[in-house]
Amino acid sequence: MGARKKRNSYHGRFNEGSIVKKALKIIGGFLFIFLLYVVGSILHGSLTDFSPEEIVALEIGGSENIPIIIKDSTLSILTWNLGYAGLSAECEIFYPKQGLLRSKGHMIRPEKSITEKNINQGAASLKEIQADFYLLQEMDVIAKRSHHIPMHNQFQKNLASYGSSFATNFLVKRVPMPVLQPWEAYGDVHSGLASFFKYKPAESTRLQLPAKHKWPDRIFHLDRCLAVNRFATEWGKDLVLINLHNSAFDKDGVMKAKELEYLKTLGLTEYEKGNYVIVGGDWNQSPPFFPSDTFNKKKGIKRKGTNIAAELFPENWSYIFDPTVPTIRSSSEIFDSEKTPRGLIDFFLISPNCRALQVKGMNQDFKLSDHQPVWMEVRLQ
Repeated sequence: MGARKKRNSYHGRFNEGSIVKKALKIIGGFLFIFLLYVVGSILHGSLTDFSPEEIVALEIGGSENIPIIIKDSTLSILTWNLGYAGLSAECEIFYPKQGLLRSKGHMIRPEKSITEKNINQGAASLKEIQADFYLLQEMDVIAKRSHHIPMHNQFQKNLASYGSSFATNFLVKRVPMPVLQPWEAYGDVHSGLASFFKYKPAESTRLQLPAKHKWPDRIFHLDRCLAVNRFATEWGKDLVLINLHNSAFDKDGVMKAKELEYLKTLGLTEYEKGNYVIVGGDWNQSPPFFPSDTFNKKKGIKRKGTNIAAELFPENWSYIFDPTVPTIRSSSEIFDSEKTPRGLIDFFLISPNCRALQVKGMNQDFKLSDHQPVWMEVRLQ
């Protein structure tokens, strides 16, 4: 009886050991496949990485029936980050709170009907607002996040009487986030800075900004750039109109500082030649001295933000913004007018030979994007 019990005990331990070994093999197999997926994603991203030259001439499209010389000294300009038609008030995005591994039920991309609504209404609203120039950011050409709807083409159709240029700043074959949900990956992205104009530019140029994330992060991030459109005026000077979208995920501020120094050199050089310089876009920083909690004080909401250094440009250069209307809201949650943090990071910078006549932040309650448009009327002096 005793010997038989001993044999059964050995047999039980043998079975337990086999089960543990099988479990470890299965776990090891999954880990190996996951590691292979991660390495493969990085390798694929590296081999297909978008690496443009510092200076790239842009194709000028749209209407051919537009003047080539500006004769009116009073002009209107609108800047708006469209949030790729996927960050309207009813949307939120997973990575600000959840990181890059799992979405935990948060939105990776909106329903297609939401994207279609944002594109159609966004394009229609520009026609209603009316401006001589539109400087738009986060405009998708084709991307999984916007359901492969040709967003830029739709805006061009609605602005058929305008010329246009497009500077790519986000071109990735496959963004693998969230990493632990490859079946729901962010996917392919082709997006950038879209400029529309009632006058034909003498030239349009993409200028690569100097700062980049470290490898391998940089292969899945935006390649920040400036879209520079140069227009001739009747009185011999050029209007240099710059569309801008500076770095967002830059904890130590090093990238932002390099980008702004590059912009400063460009702007001052053009102004010293006697040209007019106007910069508009999403700066991902507030103007000098503008309090980051301006729109959150009453509700006790905290919003972290940084300001452009006052000494960056000479005192006779002017930052033009509407201090009464927020231009950005937190996209880590569905918009709630009582709770969602808001700030002001979309505005204009003009050289001393330009004078702002009006500026209006357009309060849309973030119905079409996590940003709101800003419109300015300016006089070239």
